Amino acid sequence: LRSIVVEMTVVGGGGSISGGRFVRANEPVDEVRISLVGLQGRTHAAALVAAKVTQGARTLGELDRSLRGEEVAKLTSVAAAHGEDVSIGVTPGPQRGVICVTYRNAPPPVGTSTVVLDAGLGDELDASC
Repeated sequence: LRSIVVEMTVVGGGGSISGGRFVRANEPVDEVRISLVGLQGRTHAAALVAAKVTQGARTLGELDRSLRGEEVAKLTSVAAAHGEDVSIGVTPGPQRGVICVTYRNAPPPVGTSTVVLDAGLGDELDASC
């Protein structure tokens, strides 16, 4: 997992300060909204499993533990096995008690070239080299 982008960080039972906000681990969560962006195949399937666990969080502490838990670790393993990288974004929702979690296909690092070949185009490229 290359990155987890967290705008609210929960540390321990007392909470922590992140972005000028004090956040308590026992802060209730009414709803966790999940988005899956750009994930395909087995990575998408693994993200669905991780998302289901994440969506069950009822406090910010539970949400934090689920994002550091076994299902997210499995997701990163599946993604790595398929040459993919996943980032997870956590942002406050439109109202108190709503948290938005986005699992997305992470872009390649800056300075990395990516080549996408359509079926059959590879032979044409090989012949022109």
